[in-house]
Amino acid sequence: MLFARELLRVRNANQKPGYPAANLADVWVYRGLPQSDYDPQQNAWNLAHKAEWEKNPRVHVIHRPLRYVPKYATYSTQSGTGRAGGRIATDAGGRRLYASRREKGIDVMCALAVVREAARDDIDLVILASHDSDLEPALDAAIAMRTAKIETARWDGSARKRFVKQLRTTQRIWNTKLDHTSFERCIDPRSY
Repeated sequence: MLFARELLRVRNANQKPGYPAANLADVWVYRGLPQSDYDPQQNAWNLAHKAEWEKNPRVHVIHRPLRYVPKYATYSTQSGTGRAGGRIATDAGGRRLYASRREKGIDVMCALAVVREAARDDIDLVILASHDSDLEPALDAAIAMRTAKIETARWDGSARKRFVKQLRTTQRIWNTKLDHTSFERCIDPRSY
């Protein structure tokens, strides 16, 4: 809720005179959920966030299990390093080791939500806060419906370029830029 409130505060402050202020109806959060078998602390932390955030009836957190990419056992030879017959690496206790974890399907769920929310009769504004360019077609589809105004939001001035990119659509839409001050206002002080 801290992020949603800050986003609307900045958005409304930057609207030209005569344009209506936005009011918060719902917040939809889509995120990958670490598996308790492989990452119990991160799993518990994510579930605690969900429980806390959903105390507000306007907040809906939807999880999808993260996909874990296995780490493969390697062997060394004089000619270099290779994979050990496709064998998945394990630790001393025999538990599988993972090279990385990835969110799968979160972008599709966000895309569906943008179109779904834009189609609602009681919603006149949908703001997508994401830097995933895979969502641009969903924005275009929601704009083409002409049922709700579609906007985006992004962090501005970040040292990490991937968070600064503005999504591109076939039509110009409003983009709310949030700066470092806004970032500080969005930090949740609670310990999970």
